[in-house]
Amino acid sequence: MEVIYGLVPSKSNCYRFAGKFMYKTKALKDYEESFLEQCVFYKDKNIEGNLRIEVTVYYPNRKSDIDNSLKVLLDMMQKVKAFDNDNKVAEIEIFKRLDKENPRVEFKIKQVDYII
Repeated sequence: MEVIYGLVPSKSNCYRFAGKFMYKTKALKDYEESFLEQCVFYKDKNIEGNLRIEVTVYYPNRKSDIDNSLKVLLDMMQKVKAFDNDNKVAEIEIFKRLDKENPRVEFKIKQVDYII
């Protein structure tokens, strides 16, 4: 299991527009950098085949939407090369929990042996 400390930013709040250009917010850039530093177990694993991901997201309060965090997490798992493309994810089990003092994400990635 991998544990990444820090609050996962919401995908819907991660980008800003300036004219025709879209750019990442500081919160997203900071989270990406932190994720890259903390992710050790799955970094460069390049897990192949169809995947099942089990995720528990610990938020400091109830305001955050779990679905908005999921895309950021999948993008980061792909960025650390846990797998080559998040289109290989066949199953996701996700839980929302509260921890005011220690927001974090805990996740496991497993291969599934059926074909989709």
